[in-house]
Amino acid sequence: MLIFRLRSPLLLLLPMLMLPGCGFEAMHAKRSNSPNASAAALSRIAVEPIPGNSGQLLRAALEDRLSPVPVAASPLYRLAVKLTVRESPIGVAPDGSVSRYNVHLTAQYALNDAKDGKPLYKGTARRVTSYNSLTNAYFSSYVSKDDATRDGIAELAEDCRLQLSAYLAGNALAQAVP
Repeated sequence: MLIFRLRSPLLLLLPMLMLPGCGFEAMHAKRSNSPNASAAALSRIAVEPIPGNSGQLLRAALEDRLSPVPVAASPLYRLAVKLTVRESPIGVAPDGSVSRYNVHLTAQYALNDAKDGKPLYKGTARRVTSYNSLTNAYFSSYVSKDDATRDGIAELAEDCRLQLSAYLAGNALAQAVP
């Protein structure tokens, strides 16, 4: 029994010791050949205008997450985004009115080369948020809907950033390997 107790921690550590050998590496880790290449590439993405109020919010959230400083006059990439916002009722009050809604947000995006417009990567991010709609409480229902939409847009922007970062990190690694 004592031998089994000593072996179990060792068995748990064995997979951890094998990770570096399989090529596992943190996406934002400093590399000797190109320090933080994906973060540098993210800062060179210009986000195209997205129609509608929700589109403006998504564009601002993407710009904030991709680069803390404004993109240079000559970006390497352009990001075109199509945002779809749809509501669906999910809760019914005892009087028959809808008391809760889901807000479905979908962002289909394409990362294009800024020089020739050639598509480099396409992706989709989806989020669902919800809000309560109270009978005869129009302002609070409006604020709840607005908050749910803003929260979903912030999550969409983060999903897009993570997907683009993964693509650009893989692309930088592919270019670094001869």
